[in-house]
Amino acid sequence: MGIFNWFNSQQRLITRKEKLGERFTSDLTTRKFTTKYLQELNPQRDFSQIEYIYQIGWCGGKQEYLEKIIEYIDNHAFPKISDLRGIEYIEDAFGPDPVGDYMKIYIIKIKHGQTFIQLIKGSFDKDGQEKGILFERSIEPIDIERIGKRKLIYPI
Repeated sequence: MGIFNWFNSQQRLITRKEKLGERFTSDLTTRKFTTKYLQELNPQRDFSQIEYIYQIGWCGGKQEYLEKIIEYIDNHAFPKISDLRGIEYIEDAFGPDPVGDYMKIYIIKIKHGQTFIQLIKGSFDKDGQEKGILFERSIEPIDIERIGKRKLIYPI
């Protein structure tokens, strides 16, 4: 019975991607959880006015990665952000386990036209909890289709 449940979930994901016109999207549970968490981090924003939120990458939380992300933003090289890695792992009895800090990078577009990029810092050492907004900057509207490794977060 497990293989049929897996197949059905994969079929629902394919249907959702087609309906949304997206190649990549997080599963529905992840999207709901992430949207709720972003709402908590951004209480001043009216989410009914948000057109979309995409996660365009995540990487290690060291200063060198933050500097690289800011450089890519300054140079309008948004597709390069998704190529950053730097997550540290330790090996335990169950296999590799991520440790240390990380950053998740989101592009958020408001319906009236403002677009901004937001970096959320988190830590695997504290049950994967995000620590808050590390960096935010308004950017010129971009063609989100240029970013091939994006994941749709909102709308749900």
